[in-house]
Amino acid sequence: MEQKILSVKDLSVKFKTKTGVINAVRGVSFSVYKGEIVGLIGESGSGKSVTMKSIVRFNDNDILHAKEMNLCGIDLLKLSKNWYNFKNPYSNTKKLKKVRGVYVAYIPQDPMTSLNPSMKIGKQIEEAIRVSQKRKYLNALKNLKENKKKHVGNVNYDELINKLKAQYHENIKPDAIKKRIYQILEFIGIKDIANNINKYPNSFSGGMRQRIVIAITVACEPDLIIADEPTTALDVIVQAKVISLIKRLRDELNISIIFISHNIALVANLCDYIYVMYAGKIIEQGTLNDIFIEPKHPYTWALIESIPNPEIRGELAYIPGTPPNMTLPIHGDAFAPRNKYAMRIDFEKEPPLFNISNTHKAATWLVHKDAPKIEIPQGVLDKIKLAKNAVLLKTNEKNSEQDDKQ
Repeated sequence: MEQKILSVKDLSVKFKTKTGVINAVRGVSFSVYKGEIVGLIGESGSGKSVTMKSIVRFNDNDILHAKEMNLCGIDLLKLSKNWYNFKNPYSNTKKLKKVRGVYVAYIPQDPMTSLNPSMKIGKQIEEAIRVSQKRKYLNALKNLKENKKKHVGNVNYDELINKLKAQYHENIKPDAIKKRIYQILEFIGIKDIANNINKYPNSFSGGMRQRIVIAITVACEPDLIIADEPTTALDVIVQAKVISLIKRLRDELNISIIFISHNIALVANLCDYIYVMYAGKIIEQGTLNDIFIEPKHPYTWALIESIPNPEIRGELAYIPGTPPNMTLPIHGDAFAPRNKYAMRIDFEKEPPLFNISNTHKAATWLVHKDAPKIEIPQGVLDKIKLAKNAVLLKTNEKNSEQDDKQ
């Protein structure tokens, strides 16, 4: 059975503003497994980043509710239970430090928001290594001491504790740290390492700065990485290099990755399982094949049809209208006002996530047994044909890699 890294059930996130309460996320549930790349796609404002920032509690002044938020066996709801303890805010940060950079790491859109402009990149990676090693050591030490008190198993805990301490002190020696920095920079493709580790972030291009942020992430050795549109500000060539590097994180280090993007074509080249979000809800989910070869929701059709391609002539497709105002109550299907295939029920009752297959779900009344059969638009079929070739190519590459390993 695959190992589940993250499980979130019925997550809702609200923000109080002067104009009203923003219902940013409305009952979202999802899972991530070991070594899996999960894509989260949708227009700007669909709730993608808010959803994933909830895992590391990066949303300021949010009102969060969920039935379950479990990361690597850690109950995140209990961990952040006293998040609004304004009398002692440090206690909340201290709890979260046991998770951030140890079990989960976050890659932002703009690398300069997370890099220290006054610190050399070598020092920043060193700091990440030292902090991560210390947190992992303290967590492991605490677990051993608790097991020792409970007399769990016939084990010499004093010997294990001494070995753990010795290994920790070995890992943080200057020579060991330097060796690790070189390994990480070599992995992400930084050349002339001896010279570059002494440079400041402003000496590098946007693509190289994003690689350095990924290097800091790798230094933490997390189980899960959240990549929040990490290629948005990069040109196409640099985008491809960053995507290739993210693939290597999974393939070579077996790290689970959540990749957030509004670019559905980019997700097609990277992800194993995909969630499509609209107006704070997941409206379709499935494997790469489910979403790009057999999409069911009109919003997913629109996203696919809007993928630009020079081989197809004609006017560039777009999604008419605008997303709903999330401070107002939503009746029925939130996408109905923009959906030319909407039925009367779409304006009256919100559709549940219907099961299409074991892996595929879609929240649209069009898949109901009593709904009229609507053919996928020709423009979408043309893009699906192109996507199918890409999906088959990716499948063949994956099979080839597995054959090489065997």
